[in-house]
Amino acid sequence: MTERELFLDGIRNDLHRKKNCIFCISAILLFLAGIWGAKQSGSHIDLRMRKELARQVKMLAAAIPPEEASELSFTEADQNRPEFLRITRQLHDFSEMTGAEFIGSFALKDGQVVFGPESLPQTDPRATPAGTVFQQPTRTDVNSLLTATPSIQGPVQDEFGIFVRASAPVIHPRTGKALMNIVLCQSADIWNKRMRTAQWLPIIITQIPLLVLIAGWVVMKNRHRLTSRRLRHTEAITCAAAFLLLTIGITWLVYHGENSNRDETFRSHALQSASAILHTFRTLENNLTLMSRMLESSEQITAREFSILCSPILNETITQKIEWIPHIKTAQRDAFEKKVQAENGWSNYRIWEQGTQHTDVKTEARPICYPVLFVEPASEQRQFRGFDAASDPILYAALSEAAQSGYAVASKPIRTGSNTTLSIYHAVSSEKHQGTVAFSIFPEQIVKLPALLANVDQYDQKVSLHELKEGAASTLLACTDENCSERCPEQSEYDTFTMPAFAFGKTYAVHIMPTKRWLAANPYRDTQMAFGGGLLLTLLLTSLIGILANRPALLEKKVQQRTAELRRAEEYAQAVLNSSSDAVIIHHPETGAILDFNKTAEQMFGISRNEIGTVNIDALKAEDCDSTNDQDMQIIRRAAQGHSSLFERIVRRRNGRTFPVEISISGTKIGGKTRVIANVRDIEQRKKTAEELKASEARFQIAADAANIGVWERDLVTKRLIWDKRMFELYGTDSVVEDASELWKKSIHPDDFESVQAISDRAEKGETELSCEFRIILPNQKVRYLRGIGKMLRDEKNNPSRMIGINYDITEQREAKQALIKSEARFRSLFEMAAVGMSEVSPDGHWIGVNKKLCEITGYSKEEMLNLSFQQITHPDDLDEDLRLIQKLLNEELSTYSMQKRYIRKDNSVIWIDLTVSLIRNPDGTPDRLISIASDISDRKNSELELKKSREFLQSTLDGMTAHIALLDESGKILLVNKAWRKFAAQNGLNESAACEGANYLTACDNGSEQIQTFSQGLQDVLAGRSTSFELEYPCQTADKNYWFSVHVSSVSQTSYELRRAVVFHTDITERQNAKEALHQRLDELRRFNKAATGRELRMIELKREINSLCGELGRENAYPLHSL
Repeated sequence: MTERELFLDGIRNDLHRKKNCIFCISAILLFLAGIWGAKQSGSHIDLRMRKELARQVKMLAAAIPPEEASELSFTEADQNRPEFLRITRQLHDFSEMTGAEFIGSFALKDGQVVFGPESLPQTDPRATPAGTVFQQPTRTDVNSLLTATPSIQGPVQDEFGIFVRASAPVIHPRTGKALMNIVLCQSADIWNKRMRTAQWLPIIITQIPLLVLIAGWVVMKNRHRLTSRRLRHTEAITCAAAFLLLTIGITWLVYHGENSNRDETFRSHALQSASAILHTFRTLENNLTLMSRMLESSEQITAREFSILCSPILNETITQKIEWIPHIKTAQRDAFEKKVQAENGWSNYRIWEQGTQHTDVKTEARPICYPVLFVEPASEQRQFRGFDAASDPILYAALSEAAQSGYAVASKPIRTGSNTTLSIYHAVSSEKHQGTVAFSIFPEQIVKLPALLANVDQYDQKVSLHELKEGAASTLLACTDENCSERCPEQSEYDTFTMPAFAFGKTYAVHIMPTKRWLAANPYRDTQMAFGGGLLLTLLLTSLIGILANRPALLEKKVQQRTAELRRAEEYAQAVLNSSSDAVIIHHPETGAILDFNKTAEQMFGISRNEIGTVNIDALKAEDCDSTNDQDMQIIRRAAQGHSSLFERIVRRRNGRTFPVEISISGTKIGGKTRVIANVRDIEQRKKTAEELKASEARFQIAADAANIGVWERDLVTKRLIWDKRMFELYGTDSVVEDASELWKKSIHPDDFESVQAISDRAEKGETELSCEFRIILPNQKVRYLRGIGKMLRDEKNNPSRMIGINYDITEQREAKQALIKSEARFRSLFEMAAVGMSEVSPDGHWIGVNKKLCEITGYSKEEMLNLSFQQITHPDDLDEDLRLIQKLLNEELSTYSMQKRYIRKDNSVIWIDLTVSLIRNPDGTPDRLISIASDISDRKNSELELKKSREFLQSTLDGMTAHIALLDESGKILLVNKAWRKFAAQNGLNESAACEGANYLTACDNGSEQIQTFSQGLQDVLAGRSTSFELEYPCQTADKNYWFSVHVSSVSQTSYELRRAVVFHTDITERQNAKEALHQRLDELRRFNKAATGRELRMIELKREINSLCGELGRENAYPLHSL
């Protein structure tokens, strides 16, 4: 090897060593970065989960009402306490919504840590009964209870397993001591799984670039053994891939950190908003409790005292209405109403409930009434006075729970229109007063409080308030967004901040989400900058490495590309020259020698390229050519000076055959030298074509005469108009003139002249083809319709020179067309103005045309109908029958058909139509279109349905009556009978054909007794309209018993339909008649007894008078008072 080669080889080895060193350092750094990132990511996610767990348990502890927690004894006796049950239910509802694994509580009792309410139901095997001692509490648990401070610890192990446990105290508002600790547990397995998942991502992000670097290093080490040219870009590709992956990894890390910061910022704002709402609940509950205690201690609750107590609450809180509801026994209701009327001057006061038609009706009898006595503000809510809250099931349930628990209880949400109302009740129980005080609030105002109390922009947060229910979906009470979902919000682009609110015996959840406005105001700027900077750096480094590594190859490639471009340009020029349909010959401007020619010239003259330099102009000219060599050279020299020439010559081929050509000669520069190019065009075919054209014109004239077509020609230079003989005949004149311009202008109808003249002028300018229809007035004043067609011809210089055209009579076609238009217009008018729906339908079912009435029937616009088919709007149950009948039309089995079917309107309602369809065929017999007529018969169908329902209702009503009832028409025919009639007929051996529907009742009465004849005559009078009713009682004897019947006939005529009907009522009055006879007998006996008793009384009176007379004679007082006599 030479010294130079050794030197170059040393440089290459040094470069290889530097590359290997760089690759090794990069690999080690990536590996260490992956380990560090995994450690940092694990620590970050652990810290974040601990913060979130601590935040949730603090919110839970803040949501527990301290007054309820203070009532717990943390023993087994708590199992049935209302406070224990309320807190247990609330913890369970919140756990079910958030998916928390376990929420519980414990407290210090007798030096031991014991369990209290928890989220697990008592039936769960993992549940811990109240009062159970915590066997393995940690020192942190005990210190948290003693110091009333929150804590988070773990993973720690106790008797229930290994958990990460966070706790927060429920603090007594006055003493500041911990009443109990709320504990939120997370399984250690789930906790560690989340940490491992977070740690794997940094490892993957760093190891993928490491693998890319290793692969690139392997390819570069073995590149000299491979032949692919693409491997020269290995350095650039490796650099681009590695840096792009690093950019993605760094961007993810930046995004993760920025997202955490933004999340913390939002949660701090959301916590302020949620705390404002929770504070509002606490204020309402305290005000309600305070007011109930003040009413308990009051000597007498008057309207004025109640108004004074309510005034500050209504002014300072969101309470909309406050009511005082005394508990009144039903027996004392009337006395209570009179007392209220007398004490307050409310003369119209009474206890009422809301009726089904929103009218006030008297309250039903109940053991206890809950009437509203006082309501504030009185001026706005006085209409509620006297309302019995027990008449509303929702309010009654809340009233009952409040009376049982002794705490404030909220009702279920009551929706009125777009408003939602919550009613909150607190029982008032003292020796003097038994009742309930009620607050009414609008949840919509609660969710708007953060914007007022927490100084939070309402457009940055979407706040919603939900009520949670065990085993059921949550209920949306209010939301700041009108489009808020009824369900609890799901995680979307951003996590939802959720805070529990345990108030009024219910579990509420406050959900706060950032709005698009807040997200737009807090974008991921650092993430965008990191990603953009990484991409820019990757692009710059990749470009630099690629340029340095491939610079020699790029220079060589450019040289090759330039050479290929020159070769392609030369080939392109030669291809263009050879593709010309004219012979191209290149001459020397001084000598006239032929320097080159194309393939067309070879074929035209029969020469080859080997003859270049030997063949000259004389060899190509015909012997009888009239030009000399001097003339030809003069033309060539003038062309070299820039004077082009166009002329015709007679030339010859090598075989001696001569033919005419057209030569265009001009000068140009080729390679910086002046050359003369002659374009030679064979015009032998053109000459023959010109001769054939003359012959064709003669034949055309013969054909025009035979077809009654007039031919004209107009010279565009002289403006002269030339007509043939037929043109004069078309215009109704026998005189022939050389220039028919004036005759043409005079014959054009005045109404058509301007439009025809404008079309003619545009055609002469070459702007359009001449084609128009116009009218002419013949000398006999008749009007004739003509069709004119013309074409412009140009001269050799491409200038318009003349126009030729034809005219022919279209009067008969025009009149037929007008008649057809009128007929079509009449059809269209009938089609559009028809009072029924009409349409044209293709054989495959698509609408071709529909009228306005059909659009009204279906509810679709015309444009929508034309994009549909009748199959799409036909009821599925009617479609098969409709298609079957159409197929019969297409098979010529029917000429038309009618049916009743249903359409499904645009609003998805169903409408009945009466459809008639016929088929129109083309002249060749193939189906063209279907014509259908549709009438809306929905009203008739509905009437038939209502009639059927009415008849069924009438039949069922009559069947439920014990009387024998029949409905007769004016001829006496039985139209309808009830079940009692049929039963009586069957008991007396009569079949239904003789005594039920279809039988004539008058015919059955023709051969009866005198009473039956009397009944028959009365029935005929009613049917004939001579009387409106008829009654008769008559006996009926059978083999075993005597019966009495009462028959009543009533007219039910319908004068609007000129129908007359009669209803016959047969009633068995045997028992009544027997009772009547027994009563008459009893009256006779009483009359006889009374007569005997009256005689005895008169005799006793006479005896008493005689005794009184004797007493008088003896000087004594009367023995019997005179008034008794």
